[in-house]
Amino acid sequence: MGKAGCVVLGCNPSKTDSRHSFSNPGKEAKLFKKWVTLTGNKQFLSLTEEYIYTHYRICSKHFNLEDFGPNRKLKKIVFPKCYLPESSSAEDTLQIACCELPDDRPGPSGEQYKAHLSPVGDIMHTTSTSSVLLEMTSTKKPSPKTKYLYSKISLYKNKYAIQRRKTETNQQHLANAKKYSDSIVFAKLINALNVTSRRFFKSQIACSKKKLHGRRFTASDKITALALFKETGSGYKFLLEMFALPSRVTIMKLLNDSPIGPGLNSSIIEGLTEMAKTLKPLDKYCILTFDEMSIIPHLTYNRHKDEIEGFKCCANDVRTTKIADHAQVFMLRGLNRKWKQPVLYQFVKGGAKASTIIKTIKELVIAIHSAGFIIVGTVCDQGANNNNMSRIGKKHKTWNPDQMKLAIRAVREKEMGYLKTSKVFDVPKSTLEDYVKQFDKTPEQLVAAPIGRRPVLSLEMEEDLVSYCLETDRRFYGLGTADIKRLAMK
Repeated sequence: MGKAGCVVLGCNPSKTDSRHSFSNPGKEAKLFKKWVTLTGNKQFLSLTEEYIYTHYRICSKHFNLEDFGPNRKLKKIVFPKCYLPESSSAEDTLQIACCELPDDRPGPSGEQYKAHLSPVGDIMHTTSTSSVLLEMTSTKKPSPKTKYLYSKISLYKNKYAIQRRKTETNQQHLANAKKYSDSIVFAKLINALNVTSRRFFKSQIACSKKKLHGRRFTASDKITALALFKETGSGYKFLLEMFALPSRVTIMKLLNDSPIGPGLNSSIIEGLTEMAKTLKPLDKYCILTFDEMSIIPHLTYNRHKDEIEGFKCCANDVRTTKIADHAQVFMLRGLNRKWKQPVLYQFVKGGAKASTIIKTIKELVIAIHSAGFIIVGTVCDQGANNNNMSRIGKKHKTWNPDQMKLAIRAVREKEMGYLKTSKVFDVPKSTLEDYVKQFDKTPEQLVAAPIGRRPVLSLEMEEDLVSYCLETDRRFYGLGTADIKRLAMK
């Protein structure tokens, strides 16, 4: 019958029942004697009050629900009322409760105090809950239904007490945070940090004690988290376990709400304008790089923008009915200082054409120069469209035809060499070499010959083939590409 047991006669407590010590005999002498009397244990007659208070306990099943406060602790002025020995009847208990108590103790006094100590003072109601509690406080064995309802009442009361304690704790945290934030030491510490660190520090103080769904972040906090997330996704996942940061879903919502789409975006140009104000003149020199990659042709519905994505969309932001299979990105990269910034992306079908690339570059150069940066060159791979881009607008045969004829004759007659002839007659040396090697043609024929690949079919054969294709189409018997190639090679 030590600390692990219960001193009430006939009580066999379970492991889940909490144990409670007697009232302090030095402070509550009369209440301590009531506890000893209600236990019905005669062995206390031979023990001292200090020894009983130190070595003996009473389990929680002998108390009502209203006897407990937060954390399942007994209130100051309570005594056992339930499952007492038969010698301690309810009538005796009521008489003990109504005896004279000191007036200087805190809490209710007079009749209110007696009603509080009464086992039935607060539960004499006609509701089902009061009848359940009344049955639990009686000496009779409660029914299974009563036990079930009693357990439910205890469960919800404990939940209410826990929630109230959390609310009081949060209010205390807010009061402490406000008191600390108003202090001079805190102000000096905050002012010593830079803007980003100061914003991050304040965000941690505001959100560290809140639940995941109760945290609120500003737009600046989300942008900082987005920068961390883009640096390393696995590292950001590790940081989430230590700091109060926006989740991945919150960051993706920020990206979906951003006003950035295919083509030239004014928000990016505005950001570059603000960035140029903070850079040195030498750091504004940059190069324009661009490249494209193949993607799987498919369509996706964007529920945030209420539109279908996946169609061809170039720099002018004009959507077509063709499904894109390539994505092209343009990016600025600093020469003197290491920085880079994507400025434009677009979706194309079958790769971006050379004319489209030239038009996009012209628009970008104008916009970026207006933002304060200087583009000194472009960098790309050796793709076919990129090579063709350098040839567009290039003029051929800018030399004088008469001078070329004289140069060809001079070389063939061995009057001068290639280098001297090209300088004297002002013609390209490489073109002159190509013409001189064609001995079967006269200078007039060489100069008049069109440039480019030599046609396989003659002009008359091409005209006959075109007329035949148009005639079959008029008779609703169209020819495919393979059919036309078969006819041409017969």
